[in-house]
Amino acid sequence: AQIKRGDLTMPNDDLMAEMVGTAQARTMELGKIDGFSTEESNALFNQLGLGALKYFLLKVDPKKRMLFNPEESIDFQGNTGPFIQYTHARIQSVLNKANYGVAAKTNYSGTLTSSERDVLVCLSQYPALLQAAATEYSPALVANYTYELAKLYNKFYHEEIILKLEDEDLKNFRLALSAATAKTIKMAMHLLGIQVPDRM
Repeated sequence: AQIKRGDLTMPNDDLMAEMVGTAQARTMELGKIDGFSTEESNALFNQLGLGALKYFLLKVDPKKRMLFNPEESIDFQGNTGPFIQYTHARIQSVLNKANYGVAAKTNYSGTLTSSERDVLVCLSQYPALLQAAATEYSPALVANYTYELAKLYNKFYHEEIILKLEDEDLKNFRLALSAATAKTIKMAMHLLGIQVPDRM
């Protein structure tokens, strides 16, 4: 089913149920709930389904019309809520494996790689982004910023070693960068009314 955002004032129960069902089917298909209890699985399906719906509607400039496609919105790749939610869960997995604590310190002063620099620059833009979104009354700015941050982090994650690093200072720096990214993603998605899971 497709709906026009201009015709939608509030998602109805049928649409939300459809989104949760679609999230359940896609998540089980991809094997992202291994080791989850029934209660944990149902909570994840709700987070993904409603997150996909809200994000898809909010990522488009409010002045523009758009068509909503449930199947497209639940994709774990591309500019979607589930992609961002999965990125947050991925970062939490890295931090948990490293037993990383919020009070951890890093003394790294080496040269940054391009992917590290890109994530840092994006993180530094968050306060100005919030101001612009408030001034323009545009949640789309927050949504698309969060997608860009998640995309840059995934590039960093695939290009750089984190957990197996022997250089403790560099390892702690990359863990701190990961933690800052997860925190920013969680805050930004919260502003959009979207929860992010810690595990999936």
